[in-house]
Amino acid sequence: MRWPWGNEWDLKRTNSAEYWAGIEIKNLAVWKQWWAEEYLHYGGMPKTTPVSYFPQNRSYFGVYDLSGNVYEILQDNYPKYDNDRKYAEMYEFLFGRYKSMRGGSWMNFRYQIRCSERMAIYPKFSNFATGFRCAKDSYEKTN
Repeated sequence: MRWPWGNEWDLKRTNSAEYWAGIEIKNLAVWKQWWAEEYLHYGGMPKTTPVSYFPQNRSYFGVYDLSGNVYEILQDNYPKYDNDRKYAEMYEFLFGRYKSMRGGSWMNFRYQIRCSERMAIYPKFSNFATGFRCAKDSYEKTN
């Protein structure tokens, strides 16, 4: 699936730039125009929302906000997808040193908040669009 709820985009399902702009943002030029106006009026103040503010953003597993709201920094280091592939020097530097980040944020448009989107982030970096998710494995009690 492209987004936690399915493959059809709906700007009203998640906290994204498109939700705040009230229009579909299909390319970087349109996003830059929106961001310039947003920043001019609000100074880039965060527009985060409480978890489950968008009830239709729930995934198949019942998890809210896997896309939009804030980027989620993962515990895992930024891994290679293919150990046999030759990567550019910049990517080789990131592997094992940086953390993985997923989900996009309130200031991103649809292509940046897809389930498959992954970025590398310096472990000590923070800003108004990043966060993390606390999670644990579930288990059943046995007698």
